[in-house]
Amino acid sequence: MKKQILALLLCGGWMFSPITGSSWVDVNARNYVMSKSDKIDLKGDLPSTGIHSVNETLTAFLQEDLINVYFNRNVGVVAITIKDQSEVVVYSSTVNSQSGQVIIPITNLLSGTYTITFDNGNGSMWGEFEI
Repeated sequence: MKKQILALLLCGGWMFSPITGSSWVDVNARNYVMSKSDKIDLKGDLPSTGIHSVNETLTAFLQEDLINVYFNRNVGVVAITIKDQSEVVVYSSTVNSQSGQVIIPITNLLSGTYTITFDNGNGSMWGEFEI
């Protein structure tokens, strides 16, 4: 039952999330069949201007061989960094949060614990995930 509810929430969120074409978005990744999806617990805040009805600035989900990031508010240009346990940067990208969604392929990462960080210059959010 929990998996069905999670699948409905994910699909519902995907249907209403704007997606724009860009070289860093793997649009084919949306066609993966998800057998596992874990929300990454993010701490911190990415401040933005204006009135917001959404509590979470962004949400990130670990799904098999990718991380699916949904920007629930426009917080401008965001630097995304993934570091391994030794603090070595294994992924780095800069995106515009206005796109609404970013898909990060992680097929090249080895088993272990990683930290993902989102920084817009005014604040940051971070969380750990394990492969």
